[in-house]
Amino acid sequence: MRATLITDASFCPKTRAGGWAVWITFDGGVRCKKAGRFTDKPQHSVMAECRAAMNGLAIAYARGARDILLQSDCMAVSTMLTQGKWGFKKAKTLHFPNAVITYRHVKGHTKNGNARSYVNRWCDAEAGQHMRAMREEVK
Repeated sequence: MRATLITDASFCPKTRAGGWAVWITFDGGVRCKKAGRFTDKPQHSVMAECRAAMNGLAIAYARGARDILLQSDCMAVSTMLTQGKWGFKKAKTLHFPNAVITYRHVKGHTKNGNARSYVNRWCDAEAGQHMRAMREEVK
């Protein structure tokens, strides 16, 4: 099964509170939208973004996706993937048992009317809401 997902995170450097969100579309148009706060405090924003991406990959994989397109607006996630930190190498594709993951950058914080930008804005808003709730609890 194929899945396309967009992930985003929100991070407060002062309190280290963080939230994440993912929007996944599976074959046949089935959608899964999930968001939440991190169970512990990420060390920095890059860690929050990477953990949001990993959450999305885990959800897609658990639901049976084996051909996964991961999209993020965080260039640091792109760098982690393309430099091989997660095994992606130059082709931006990762092969591991029974699954293939491809990465594509999605430009964030735009007013574009396309579907990818709409979903990115939804993820950004959801992640921000969870980060702010966690931040209030930390204070």
